[in-house]
Amino acid sequence: MHQMHQFNFDFQILKKKYRVNQFSQLVGQNEEKNTIIYLRKSIKFDRLKHFPKPKTKPYTPLSPILFYFIKYQRINKELINQLEGRKERKKVRNKQIKKKNMKQQEMNQLIVKKQKQICKKQVKLTKKQKKNQIKQNTNKQTKRFKEIYFYKQQKNKQIKSFYPTKSVKFQRLVHFPKLKPRLDELFAPIKLLEKLIFTKQFSLMKKMKKKYELINCQQNKN
Repeated sequence: MHQMHQFNFDFQILKKKYRVNQFSQLVGQNEEKNTIIYLRKSIKFDRLKHFPKPKTKPYTPLSPILFYFIKYQRINKELINQLEGRKERKKVRNKQIKKKNMKQQEMNQLIVKKQKQICKKQVKLTKKQKKNQIKQNTNKQTKRFKEIYFYKQQKNKQIKSFYPTKSVKFQRLVHFPKLKPRLDELFAPIKLLEKLIFTKQFSLMKKMKKKYELINCQQNKN
Protein backbone atom coordinates (compact mmCIF):
# COMPACT_ATOMS: atom_id res chain seq x y z
CA MET A 1 0.00 0.00 0.00
CA HIS A 2 2.73 2.38 0.89
CA GLN A 3 4.51 1.74 -2.41
CA MET A 4 1.29 2.25 -4.36
CA HIS A 5 0.61 5.50 -2.60
CA GLN A 6 4.14 6.74 -3.33
CA PHE A 7 3.80 5.70 -6.98
CA ASN A 8 0.54 7.62 -7.34
CA PHE A 9 2.12 10.67 -5.75
CA ASP A 10 5.12 10.53 -8.14
CA PHE A 11 2.79 10.10 -11.09
CA GLN A 12 0.81 13.17 -10.10
CA ILE A 13 4.02 15.22 -9.79
CA LEU A 14 5.07 14.20 -13.29
CA LYS A 15 1.59 15.04 -14.58
CA LYS A 16 1.79 18.49 -13.05
CA LYS A 17 5.26 19.08 -14.49
CA TYR A 18 3.96 18.15 -17.94
CA ARG A 19 1.09 20.60 -17.62
CA VAL A 20 3.46 23.33 -16.48
CA ASN A 21 5.67 22.78 -19.52
CA GLN A 22 2.68 22.95 -21.86
CA PHE A 23 1.45 26.13 -20.25
CA SER A 24 4.91 27.73 -20.46
CA GLN A 25 5.11 26.94 -24.21
CA LEU A 26 1.74 28.63 -24.76
CA VAL A 27 2.66 31.75 -22.84
CA GLY A 28 5.84 32.54 -24.80
CA GLN A 29 9.22 33.98 -24.07
CA ASN A 30 8.18 37.41 -22.64
CA GLU A 31 9.22 37.38 -18.98
CA GLU A 32 6.97 40.26 -18.04
CA LYS A 33 3.81 38.48 -19.29
CA ASN A 34 4.70 35.08 -17.86
CA THR A 35 2.66 33.67 -14.97
CA ILE A 36 3.25 32.00 -11.63
CA ILE A 37 1.62 28.64 -11.19
CA TYR A 38 0.50 27.47 -7.76
CA LEU A 39 -0.27 23.78 -7.61
CA ARG A 40 -2.41 22.47 -4.80
CA LYS A 41 -1.48 19.27 -2.95
CA SER A 42 -5.02 17.89 -3.14
CA ILE A 43 -5.39 14.89 -5.50
CA LYS A 44 -9.00 15.48 -6.54
CA PHE A 45 -8.82 19.24 -7.21
CA ASP A 46 -5.72 20.05 -9.26
CA ARG A 47 -6.18 23.62 -10.38
CA LEU A 48 -4.06 26.38 -11.90
CA LYS A 49 -4.33 29.98 -10.73
CA HIS A 50 -3.46 32.63 -13.28
CA PHE A 51 -2.36 36.08 -12.10
CA PRO A 52 -1.78 38.89 -14.64
CA LYS A 53 1.72 40.21 -15.27
CA PRO A 54 3.73 38.77 -12.35
CA LYS A 55 7.42 38.08 -12.59
CA THR A 56 8.57 34.56 -13.23
CA LYS A 57 9.99 32.47 -10.41
CA PRO A 58 12.50 29.69 -10.99
CA TYR A 59 11.08 27.41 -8.28
CA THR A 60 7.58 26.90 -9.77
CA PRO A 61 8.19 23.23 -10.67
CA LEU A 62 9.14 22.56 -7.04
CA SER A 63 5.73 23.47 -5.65
CA PRO A 64 5.19 20.20 -3.67
CA ILE A 65 8.49 20.66 -1.91
CA LEU A 66 7.70 24.30 -1.24
CA PHE A 67 4.39 23.28 0.26
CA TYR A 68 6.15 21.40 3.04
CA PHE A 69 8.59 24.24 3.44
CA ILE A 70 5.74 26.73 3.78
CA LYS A 71 4.00 24.39 6.19
CA TYR A 72 7.05 24.26 8.42
CA GLN A 73 7.39 28.04 8.16
CA ARG A 74 3.83 28.43 9.40
CA ILE A 75 4.50 26.05 12.27
CA ASN A 76 7.62 28.01 13.15
CA LYS A 77 5.67 31.27 13.02
CA GLU A 78 3.01 29.84 15.30
CA LEU A 79 5.64 28.67 17.75
CA ILE A 80 7.36 32.06 17.63
CA ASN A 81 4.04 33.81 18.19
CA GLN A 82 3.33 31.54 21.15
CA LEU A 83 6.73 32.31 22.64
CA GLU A 84 6.23 36.04 22.09
CA GLY A 85 2.80 35.82 23.69
CA ARG A 86 4.34 34.08 26.70
CA LYS A 87 6.99 36.79 26.93
CA GLU A 88 4.35 39.51 26.80
CA ARG A 89 2.32 37.73 29.49
CA LYS A 90 5.41 37.46 31.64
CA LYS A 91 6.06 41.17 31.14
CA VAL A 92 2.48 41.99 32.12
CA ARG A 93 2.75 39.77 35.20
CA ASN A 94 6.06 41.33 36.17
CA LYS A 95 4.53 44.80 35.80
CA GLN A 96 1.60 43.79 37.99
CA ILE A 97 3.96 42.34 40.60
CA LYS A 98 6.05 45.53 40.53
CA LYS A 99 2.92 47.64 41.00
CA LYS A 100 1.87 45.50 43.96
CA ASN A 101 5.33 45.80 45.48
CA MET A 102 5.30 49.57 44.98
CA LYS A 103 1.89 49.80 46.63
CA GLN A 104 3.12 47.72 49.56
CA GLN A 105 6.19 49.94 49.91
CA GLU A 106 4.02 53.06 49.84
CA MET A 107 1.73 51.58 52.47
CA ASN A 108 4.72 50.67 54.63
CA GLN A 109 6.09 54.20 54.26
CA LEU A 110 2.73 55.68 55.25
CA ILE A 111 2.57 53.39 58.28
CA VAL A 112 6.09 54.42 59.31
CA LYS A 113 5.20 58.11 58.91
CA LYS A 114 2.07 57.67 61.02
CA GLN A 115 4.07 55.88 63.71
CA LYS A 116 6.64 58.69 63.71
CA GLN A 117 3.88 61.29 64.02
CA ILE A 118 2.32 59.35 66.90
CA CYS A 119 5.72 59.12 68.62
CA LYS A 120 6.28 62.86 68.18
CA LYS A 121 2.85 63.61 69.64
CA GLN A 122 3.56 61.35 72.60
CA VAL A 123 6.92 63.05 73.18
CA LYS A 124 5.25 66.47 73.06
CA LEU A 125 2.57 65.35 75.50
CA THR A 126 5.16 63.97 77.90
CA LYS A 127 7.13 67.23 77.71
CA LYS A 128 4.00 69.25 78.38
CA GLN A 129 3.10 67.02 81.30
CA LYS A 130 6.59 67.41 82.76
CA LYS A 131 6.43 71.18 82.33
CA ASN A 132 3.04 71.30 83.98
CA GLN A 133 4.32 69.19 86.86
CA ILE A 134 7.32 71.48 87.28
CA LYS A 135 5.06 74.54 87.21
CA GLN A 136 2.71 73.00 89.73
CA ASN A 137 5.59 72.13 92.03
CA THR A 138 7.08 75.61 91.71
CA ASN A 139 3.71 77.22 92.34
CA LYS A 140 3.23 75.06 95.41
CA GLN A 141 6.68 75.99 96.70
CA THR A 142 6.12 79.69 96.06
CA LYS A 143 2.73 79.57 97.74
CA ARG A 144 4.23 77.79 100.71
CA PHE A 145 7.08 80.28 100.86
CA LYS A 146 4.65 83.22 100.69
CA GLU A 147 2.43 81.71 103.36
CA ILE A 148 5.40 81.27 105.67
CA TYR A 149 6.66 84.74 104.93
CA PHE A 150 3.34 86.50 105.48
CA TYR A 151 2.59 84.36 108.49
CA LYS A 152 5.86 85.36 110.14
CA GLN A 153 5.45 88.97 109.10
CA GLN A 154 1.89 89.23 110.42
CA LYS A 155 2.46 87.13 113.53
CA ASN A 156 4.01 90.02 115.40
CA LYS A 157 1.10 92.31 114.53
CA GLN A 158 -1.50 89.93 115.89
CA ILE A 159 -2.74 90.75 119.35
CA LYS A 160 -4.82 87.65 119.84
CA SER A 161 -4.62 84.26 118.14
CA PHE A 162 -7.15 81.52 118.69
CA TYR A 163 -6.37 77.86 118.18
CA PRO A 164 -9.42 75.56 118.26
CA THR A 165 -8.68 71.97 119.25
CA LYS A 166 -9.71 68.94 117.26
CA SER A 167 -12.09 67.61 119.87
CA VAL A 168 -15.73 68.29 119.10
CA LYS A 169 -17.00 68.32 122.67
CA PHE A 170 -14.35 70.57 124.14
CA GLN A 171 -13.74 73.39 121.70
CA ARG A 172 -11.68 75.89 123.54
CA LEU A 173 -10.04 79.12 122.66
CA VAL A 174 -6.46 79.64 123.75
CA HIS A 175 -5.29 83.21 124.28
CA PHE A 176 -1.63 84.03 123.79
CA PRO A 177 -0.09 87.22 125.07
CA LYS A 178 1.49 89.86 122.92
CA LEU A 179 5.03 89.13 121.71
CA LYS A 180 7.81 91.47 120.80
CA PRO A 181 8.86 91.49 117.14
CA ARG A 182 12.28 90.30 116.02
CA LEU A 183 14.23 91.72 113.14
CA ASP A 184 15.64 88.34 112.12
CA GLU A 185 12.20 86.83 111.63
CA LEU A 186 11.12 89.62 109.30
CA PHE A 187 14.12 89.39 106.99
CA ALA A 188 14.76 85.61 107.15
CA PRO A 189 13.15 84.71 103.77
CA ILE A 190 15.03 87.50 102.02
CA LYS A 191 18.28 86.30 103.55
CA LEU A 192 17.64 82.79 102.30
CA LEU A 193 17.19 84.07 98.78
CA GLU A 194 20.36 86.10 99.04
CA LYS A 195 22.29 83.05 100.21
CA LEU A 196 21.00 80.95 97.32
CA ILE A 197 21.91 83.63 94.79
CA PHE A 198 25.36 84.01 96.32
CA THR A 199 26.04 80.26 96.23
CA LYS A 200 24.98 80.06 92.57
CA GLN A 201 27.17 83.00 91.62
CA PHE A 202 30.11 81.55 93.53
CA SER A 203 29.77 78.17 91.75
CA LEU A 204 29.59 79.89 88.36
CA MET A 205 32.70 81.91 89.13
CA LYS A 206 34.60 78.73 90.02
CA LYS A 207 33.59 77.09 86.74
CA MET A 208 34.62 80.13 84.72
CA LYS A 209 38.01 80.26 86.46
CA LYS A 210 38.64 76.61 85.64
CA LYS A 211 37.76 77.20 81.98
CA TYR A 212 40.08 80.21 81.71
CA GLU A 213 42.90 78.26 83.35
CA LEU A 214 42.52 75.38 80.89
CA ILE A 215 42.46 77.78 77.94
CA ASN A 216 45.60 79.54 79.16
CA CYS A 217 47.40 76.22 79.63
CA GLN A 218 46.56 75.12 76.09
CA GLN A 219 47.74 78.44 74.66
CA ASN A 220 51.03 78.23 76.56
CA LYS A 221 51.66 74.70 75.27
CA ASN A 222 51.07 75.77 71.68
